[in-house]
Order: sequence, then C-alpha cells, then structure tokens
Amino acid sequence: LTLELALPDKEERRAIFEIHTKHQTLGSDVNLEDFAERSEGLSGAEIEALCHMAGMNAIRETEDENSEALMLEKKHFDEAWTNFSAH
Repeated sequence: LTLELALPDKEERRAIFEIHTKHQTLGSDVNLEDFAERSEGLSGAEIEALCHMAGMNAIRETEDENSEALMLEKKHFDEAWTNFSAH
C-alpha cells in the first residue's frame, strides 16, 4: 500500500505559515503571502521547520542583545531559508 499526499498549494502554505506563527509577534517586514509563494514544493512539515528555525534565530538574536521583546523579522526567516536550503 502506497499513500501519496499532495504538497500544499499556495493558499494552504499560507495557512500553514499562519498556524505556525500565530503565537509570535511578526515584524512589519514579514509578508506571509510572499513566503507562501516562495515555499512552493515544500511540505507542511518543512514549512513548520522553517518557522521553528526563524523563531530560534530570533531567540538567539534577542539573547545577544539582552532584549525582552521577541519579534520575528524577515531577516530571521531569510536566515532560516538559507540554512534550510543548505540541508
């Protein structure tokens, strides 16, 4: 028995990004619509991992700056994309 799952379309990818960032404060430069477009070919699990990596990037930066406010900015996602693409 082989079970094949289709990859999410653009609307579904946007919804996945929304789900995995809903408890985060997003910077004004974060555009989930652009991320949905950019993530064509990724599974929901890969998008979740990308969001997690972006969150970890923000946490590391916040610790380095001794800041209380945690905000996910486009640069955190860009770094996650770079690291994700390398794997």
